Amino acid sequence: MAVVGFGEIAEQLRGSTVLIRGGRQGNGSRTLLSNGGLIVTHAHVVRASQVRIELWDGRDIGGIVESRNSRFGLAAIRIDTGQSGGSSQAA
Repeated sequence: MAVVGFGEIAEQLRGSTVLIRGGRQGNGSRTLLSNGGLIVTHAHVVRASQVRIELWDGRDIGGIVESRNSRFGLAAIRIDTGQSGGSSQAA
């Protein structure tokens, strides 16, 4: 079994990495968790109900903040990926 290096792992994950533009509150880089468009990020990145998401291929699309929990410091964002998979409700 071949040992996978950091570069190979990074290349495999590149397609699932997104940039979250939360407006004046800040930006963040996170990983798309499902084909259904679920993204989990830090709560401080998204204070508004809508954000802009830049995909790895340069596409810029809107995202809806489905839930935000300041106590745990997490937020769930949903984007329309055009693919089915995953629930339409964030956990």
